[in-house]
Amino acid sequence: MSKQIELKGVESKSIPELDRLVDDYEEARDERMEATKREVPAKQKLLDAMHKHEVTKYRTADDKIAEIIPEDETVKVKAYKEPSEKKTKKDQD
Repeated sequence: MSKQIELKGVESKSIPELDRLVDDYEEARDERMEATKREVPAKQKLLDAMHKHEVTKYRTADDKIAEIIPEDETVKVKAYKEPSEKKTKKDQD
């Protein structure tokens, strides 16, 4: 059993809820970091292909929008949403 070093200003008694939440956060962070390793090259491939086809905005058959953001030289992908109907004064109240 390892001896815990007491750090000034850090709570040293065990609080099961915090122990669990620290573990949950660490697991979520590690999953995100792994996903980022796959996302970065996939995003670059999409950006390169859009340049190759000379497209700056593209809508897929299943209504996803890919758009090049020139200021950042990156691409954003989002779900397409139909423009909503004009709101009446009554809807705004």
